[in-house]
Amino acid sequence: MRNPFAGIFSLFRHTRGDAALGVDFGASALKVVQIKKKEGQAVLETYGSVALGPYAAKGAGKAVRLPNEKLAEALTDVIREAKVTAKECVVAVPMSAALVAAISVPTPRAPNTDVGTLIRLEARKFVPVPLSEVELEWTILSTEGEKTRALITAIHRDALERVRTVVASAGLSLVAYETEVFSLARAITTTPDEMIGIVDIGAASVSICISAGGRVVDAHTFPDGAQNAGGATLERALSETKEVFRHFETERSTPVARVVLVGGGALRPELRAQAEGALGVSVSLADPFAALAAPAFLSSLLREAGPEFAVSTGAARRGLDGK
Repeated sequence: MRNPFAGIFSLFRHTRGDAALGVDFGASALKVVQIKKKEGQAVLETYGSVALGPYAAKGAGKAVRLPNEKLAEALTDVIREAKVTAKECVVAVPMSAALVAAISVPTPRAPNTDVGTLIRLEARKFVPVPLSEVELEWTILSTEGEKTRALITAIHRDALERVRTVVASAGLSLVAYETEVFSLARAITTTPDEMIGIVDIGAASVSICISAGGRVVDAHTFPDGAQNAGGATLERALSETKEVFRHFETERSTPVARVVLVGGGALRPELRAQAEGALGVSVSLADPFAALAAPAFLSSLLREAGPEFAVSTGAARRGLDGK
């Protein structure tokens, strides 16, 4: 995608030091969003994407795994085409390189008992590799009597090293990274009491996130994305999504109020109605740019592009807000 803002954003007179860049390493495309804060308002400065297939001598839209040098070339190209000026970035790590799971552990009773020790022990049941090979983080979701619920995130160290190498080769400094579902939840905010489902239909996989007030409370992923999206694939994706919601609602006694679709596969014209029929809740397309200041005449273009740039927008917001 060529940058539609060429010649426009000079009006903002931005400088390198105050801009935040979010990077989304998708399976079929690499996307970037640059924002800044002006008078307390987040302002969209530029965005852009590049198809990764051609860097592997394949067609645009094809999911590929590029060597580091090719991925760095693609990142350099989109930075140039989008006229990115930021030198620091936040990267959203694909769910294919991470694990996110909600777990329960006994609430510590002894004053010297560290809940983190209990979480690490329980995490071993979910993480398929030794914990020494991953970066493990967790967030306490709730403590109810004898049970403490936590959300764990494990990202393989090899994946993080790949991110660092690619970003540095493209002349950027990595200031933070996070799994892509956290970027999605930040880009698509809700009221604190509203549980929403975010379904990311990518080229190679589908990720499902349940969020409340911009906070991830559960997440799942399965390999079967839009690249193979015939009717049967979409039906399986919606069936998996419904099962994730059913399990969450049974365990937490809280219904998923609505669903937001993101990713390139979400743009299929029949999908919204199909999803509403299968899930039994209202379904909409993500519009992450709506919360950013931008020229009014671009609103239609930004609304159409929104589903594909939700992850990179959320990552950029972390760079801007620092959390």
